[in-house]
Amino acid sequence: MDYSLLTLIKARERSEQVTLWCAADVTRLPVRARSFDGVLCFGVMQALSAPDGAARELSAAVKPGGELWIDALNIWCVPNLLPTLWRKLRGKPMYLRYDSPWTLKRMLVAQGFKSVSLYWVLILPTRWQRFQHWAESPIMRALLHVVPPLGALLSHAVVVRGTRGDIA
Repeated sequence: MDYSLLTLIKARERSEQVTLWCAADVTRLPVRARSFDGVLCFGVMQALSAPDGAARELSAAVKPGGELWIDALNIWCVPNLLPTLWRKLRGKPMYLRYDSPWTLKRMLVAQGFKSVSLYWVLILPTRWQRFQHWAESPIMRALLHVVPPLGALLSHAVVVRGTRGDIA
């Protein structure tokens, strides 16, 4: 699913004919509740005015025992925090919206998800791309896992993953 018909047309042209494509609003999904084993929502949250409706709809679509994966831009990332504050102080509109990873985690828990985890996504600015391989190294991944505040301060994005509990 995607909100953009042009994107869906491109996807259909590049995929097998058995794949079904649907234009939809993530805050009003045209699917039955608890009909999917898993749902991925990437590159969407930052374009919305608020995450609540999307998180509710995506959560509702997942079967008990199924997984939900959502990515979002991290509001606590220091390299993004300063320019964001500067834009707000100058009264400039934001191009993208940033979320608190812990708020998203609480949203999933409130929707009946268990084992909700945060995965930090460290994306270096263009001028530092030559160091990206270090950012993705096993040592850095372990460090971000062991010291979550460090992940929050350094990671441009976050992936929130949860497994739906058995709720009647």
